[in-house]
Amino acid sequence: SVHFLRLERIGENWEIKRQGTRRYEMKQQTSFLFQKQRMAEAFKTVSREKNFSEITISELLEVSGLEREIFEQYFDDLHDLLRWILEQESVAVIRQYQLLSRLEDIIYYTIDYVEKNPHITCCIQDPWGREALKEFFTTNLYRAVEDAVYSGDEKGEISQEYKKFLADFYTEALAGSLVTFLARSGEHRFCPLEKYTHYLAVTLQETIAGALQPK
Repeated sequence: SVHFLRLERIGENWEIKRQGTRRYEMKQQTSFLFQKQRMAEAFKTVSREKNFSEITISELLEVSGLEREIFEQYFDDLHDLLRWILEQESVAVIRQYQLLSRLEDIIYYTIDYVEKNPHITCCIQDPWGREALKEFFTTNLYRAVEDAVYSGDEKGEISQEYKKFLADFYTEALAGSLVTFLARSGEHRFCPLEKYTHYLAVTLQETIAGALQPK
């Protein structure tokens, strides 16, 4: 990193001291984040009209006004960019969870958030994109499912290992179900989103309760 130098008197001697390094690095980090955000915004703009598989890096560079070297500095490819965007979206989603308490509300908010953002749903027809979206749901919903599992063990009779297994198992199942639902559209959906999330929440809560019964 770049350092700025200054002379400082120590007794009868003068020494060269480095200064400003942290401030410079902070400015650099801010610049890096701004460039990544510009690329993300370009992706969001293009994804309103195209599916993920149809988007090219060249289009994003044209919209963002950035050079290819900038893109390659931060991302390996479009998959890497999408992964970064989903990580940023996770922060926004998880922050909203603080205002929600019921499992059903958390599930509904998460899938509704995704449906309202074309830059996320654009990847649903791409095999890699579906896996990335499943990972997004898993990351965002794990804590809510884990809370449901642990709160169901009121007497503390179930082992930590089994509760961890249940949290992982049900989160994976929930994430997969949500991806499948999103991949369907219109008449291919057998019920509205509100009912679907209700069914999911009820099924999860009842099967979790059953799994926690002493064997």
